[in-house]
Amino acid sequence: NSANISAYDSGVNFFTDGGTISVGNNGGTSTVVAGTGTNKGALMFYTPSGNILLNGTVNATVEGGSKAATRGTAFYYTGGGTLGSVGTYTQLNPTNVATWARNSFGNGSTSTLGNLNLTMNQGSRLFLTERVNMDLSNTSASNLFSGLSASERPNITGAGSYRTFMLYHSHLNVDQAVNLDNANDGYNLMEISSSSITNNNTITGTKSGQIAIAQENDTTPKSAVTLTNNGTINLSGANSAGIYTKNGIINNANAITVGNSSSGIYSLNNTEISNTGSITTGGSSTGIYYSDIERDNAGNVTAINNTTTGLKNDGSITLNGDDSVGLTYEPGNITGTASLENAATGSITSTGDKNVGMFAKLAQNSVSYNTVNKGAITLGNSASMSNPNVAMYTNASSVGTNPLENIGNITVGDNSVGMYGFEENSSGNITVGNGSIGLYSKNGNVDVSGSITTGSSNESVGVYTVGSGQTITSTGATFNLGDTSFGFVNVGTGNNITSTGGSATLSNNGVYIYSNDKANTITNSTNITSTGTTGKNYGIYSSSQANNSGNID
Repeated sequence: NSANISAYDSGVNFFTDGGTISVGNNGGTSTVVAGTGTNKGALMFYTPSGNILLNGTVNATVEGGSKAATRGTAFYYTGGGTLGSVGTYTQLNPTNVATWARNSFGNGSTSTLGNLNLTMNQGSRLFLTERVNMDLSNTSASNLFSGLSASERPNITGAGSYRTFMLYHSHLNVDQAVNLDNANDGYNLMEISSSSITNNNTITGTKSGQIAIAQENDTTPKSAVTLTNNGTINLSGANSAGIYTKNGIINNANAITVGNSSSGIYSLNNTEISNTGSITTGGSSTGIYYSDIERDNAGNVTAINNTTTGLKNDGSITLNGDDSVGLTYEPGNITGTASLENAATGSITSTGDKNVGMFAKLAQNSVSYNTVNKGAITLGNSASMSNPNVAMYTNASSVGTNPLENIGNITVGDNSVGMYGFEENSSGNITVGNGSIGLYSKNGNVDVSGSITTGSSNESVGVYTVGSGQTITSTGATFNLGDTSFGFVNVGTGNNITSTGGSATLSNNGVYIYSNDKANTITNSTNITSTGTTGKNYGIYSSSQANNSGNID
């Protein structure tokens, strides 16, 4: 006739797997509580098969908890499909919920949930679901049960904020605007774990520490956690992130804007990233950050993962402010294919100071990988060469680990550097401002076959080498050197320079090849011409052997 049941410490009030439970057959009133006890976390209704008939009034209360594991839950809904294949998940919408309610809590045609008076206390949860595909607009109780007639729907009241859903191994479609600042926004009332999320609308926030889309993967297939932005993400607070995931897949096809000390995309543990949209950051920020090294809040390393995934940017990244990086790639121990690439359609732009376009970090096991710019990197002026803007940078400490290659376009302003590293190859175009350097090499071979254009004052340099035993080669390259500029400057030891074909044009007080190395050889067949009218120009200025077969005019 009636049931007075309290479930606690992960217990279940009503469970049936093939049978039928009838409550209140003679019109009695039942009182049911889920989620009491020390550990809480109980479940009220679980019907993998069979049904539960609420024939009389059931006054039910779901107690809350401070975290996911301790929340009491009213309903558990299991969908179907193949994990990681979102299209195969069960669609959870008002129509399917009505069918489920009539089958699980009725005779197939009518639901008895109309006899349920459900009180959701602060911190409780309405639904726990698995392998479902649902729209954010359907997560409110009023929308979710709208497929039932008024007499079939549960009467749900909330004593404070409660969680509407825990989506596990599922997919959420954000089909309505989200305001992260509003604690009662439907998006904020959800819990989502190891699931996929697609934003097809707008997600905004102004507070510090916000993340628009965030998931970590607890399963093998990366596709189980696929985070996609087809809409707009705009977070103006500091220390925020547009999209974050661990061991998943990120697709940004539209616009992400974040504030200072933030990341447009932040990824860990071999996350696959596709950016075909736009990312805009504030100062001290990163457009896309990739790392296979995990750290705690104090910055201590907690895990070094094997790296089998590279990072590629096909979209646009704009850095507004200083001390920012367009792309940061930090591999762990490289055991598979690894690379850092700014693709032909990719662009990285900044007008601030002390910014880096591409930052290639040394792998933990020092395995070599390529860093390539095929697109456009455009950085502004720096106040000083002691802390300049750098288009392509590596923190490698020796040759054979982080070669840099430019086959696109690099443009940097005053007191800036195009490429900074060890082995360097540029078949693209590099343009630098005053007092700047096109390619700065600490060691290893340097090859130039594209074009280098320098500023008009303060001794800009096309190629600057400081190592030992280097081979510096220019093949068919075009040098357009402004006033007081240099094509090559070698201050290392035993660094041989060979320039063939192409052309070198000097303005005023310029030098094509300068070397104070007494143990090297310079070989030049490039034609050198001067367009200047004042001062002196030098084709080759060497402290050692120099062989010239080109024209010097």
